[in-house]
Amino acid sequence: MTRRAVRKDSFYKTSMYYAGASLIASIINYLMYPLLSRVLAPSDLGDVGVISAITVQAGSILLAFNIVSIYVVARETSESAVKKLEVVQSQLIRLSFVVSLFLIALMPAIKNLLNIGSYYTLLVLAFLLVAIIPTVTWTGYLQGNKQLPLVGLYNIMNAVMKVSMAVLFSLIGFKAAGAVFGIFLGYLSGLILLKVRSPLPLPSLLSIFRRQGANITNLRPLIVNTLGVSVVLAALYSFEFACAKFFFDAHSAGYYIGSLTLASSAFYAVATLMWIVLPHYAPTDEAHNKKLLLKAVFVGAVGTLFLSALFYVFGERISVLALGQEYGIISDIIWRNTLSQGVIAILTMVLFSHLVRGKKRVLLNSLLLSIPVFTAVAVVRPDSYQQLANTMLMGELLGITVMCVGGAFQAQNYRY
Repeated sequence: MTRRAVRKDSFYKTSMYYAGASLIASIINYLMYPLLSRVLAPSDLGDVGVISAITVQAGSILLAFNIVSIYVVARETSESAVKKLEVVQSQLIRLSFVVSLFLIALMPAIKNLLNIGSYYTLLVLAFLLVAIIPTVTWTGYLQGNKQLPLVGLYNIMNAVMKVSMAVLFSLIGFKAAGAVFGIFLGYLSGLILLKVRSPLPLPSLLSIFRRQGANITNLRPLIVNTLGVSVVLAALYSFEFACAKFFFDAHSAGYYIGSLTLASSAFYAVATLMWIVLPHYAPTDEAHNKKLLLKAVFVGAVGTLFLSALFYVFGERISVLALGQEYGIISDIIWRNTLSQGVIAILTMVLFSHLVRGKKRVLLNSLLLSIPVFTAVAVVRPDSYQQLANTMLMGELLGITVMCVGGAFQAQNYRY
């Protein structure tokens, strides 16, 4: 493709811009732990890691509502979409208030269970769980309206403020609670940026105090399906990490998880592509949708193969440079893990595209994909790095076969 053709193709142009912004944000986010490790004690750094893990898991499940936002924007007028998303957002915020109150009430038990050093750290987590809600609904709404440059700018702003404020409050002496508060300020500053820079009216936060007029009954099947698919795919993504902990001793598992951490670059690269593709689906033009999905799958596959080849040739150098000299032993499995993570990301993109396009049985399809992977590992019970990596790849291939046989990629345009 010539440079002129690239400029004319908005899909590729948007892909490059949003992917670039996401890459910058990812690099900045990655710097947080190396920086905090120099100003926090190991116990405080562990507290920040636990809180971050909880936040990431909550965000992964709430991504379901990003899909809902894109779905609504594609099928409703701008005014109607905002009203419906305000109802969804209000209900989620009320739910997050309830969860946060339970968290505050149970803080002594949770503090002991997770071995958290300070109550203030958990208190900030309660506010953080509330702040995630408008982040998801607003970015989903903007993505649905193809405002990806603004969402990319939000990702960078969130990362810069999160890292800088976390380090600043840690240096001041607020320890883990200060670092978590810095993460909260990152989300808050990102929301302010979206509110100020958005060319479109965003779902109002004040709607939680108003009587809701929009009817979202027709969205309930989509919400249930999307939540279910998100949970299944999150389990599939984290399954190999858990297997390393289960089948290997702690020392050996650490090396394998180091390989998976590097290999996750393929997952996040394809996931970035997914959020570019989903807003471009047209509810009434299935031929366009299929062409767009094939284009995205092709780009994702090429990217996955490129990263796998890169790790195959330079795996030892990359692992030593990124993780340390002792991690050179994982060079033989990084490319396999990368291939596996990329396949999972491509399948996630396909299943989420089916949700946005209004197809039925997507939750069933995600189970048809995942169960063979879980079963393959349970039957083989791998006792080496290569065996676990190969079993995951074989399980994914089997899952794809089962899903196809089950009719996961039928051409009919089934609706809810």
